[in-house]
Amino acid sequence: MIVILAVLIAGSTVALYYESLNRGGSTAVPIPSRNAQIPIPPANLPVPTGDVMGTNPPTQARSGTPSAEVQSPTTTDTESAISRAVGDWRENLRDKRLDGHMRLYADRLETYFRKSDVSSSFVRSDVSRLFQKYDSFNIEISNLRISGTPGGDAVATFDSDFRFVGTKTHAGKVHSELRWRNINGEWKIVSQRDLRTYFLRK
Repeated sequence: MIVILAVLIAGSTVALYYESLNRGGSTAVPIPSRNAQIPIPPANLPVPTGDVMGTNPPTQARSGTPSAEVQSPTTTDTESAISRAVGDWRENLRDKRLDGHMRLYADRLETYFRKSDVSSSFVRSDVSRLFQKYDSFNIEISNLRISGTPGGDAVATFDSDFRFVGTKTHAGKVHSELRWRNINGEWKIVSQRDLRTYFLRK
């Protein structure tokens, strides 16, 4: 009888203990089994670009097409003026007229092929070197497109098929860009670069 009573008392005590836990005491934390799989966050979460510390602004990834600058419409007068200027640029190269060629350039250029912020004297030296190296210049321009920028510049892009003949021959086809700016009533080149090289022959 005593043994039975002791068992009943012990059972009541255990029951009261678990009841107190369920009423608001501690909350049991489930322990995963050894074979349970813990969820892993997806690997394609967005990653910030640019300098995370904020010293440099984020940059957009470059696509296969050059320049994503917003374009603005140009007037017919501007398109005509730039078309004539590009023609003068080509003819001055073809006829090796250095002074006439350099009159088309601003005093400083934002971009000259792979260089930035260069003077017109630097461009003059480079063109003069080409004139001394090659005897004749043949340049054919096609697919001329003229667009404007929000800042008021005019951008001419075109395919240039060229052949420079001297002791050696340098020929090829590139997709070029000339950026023009109206300075004191005259359109001047402030940037010159090749956007794409189709082929080169030396």
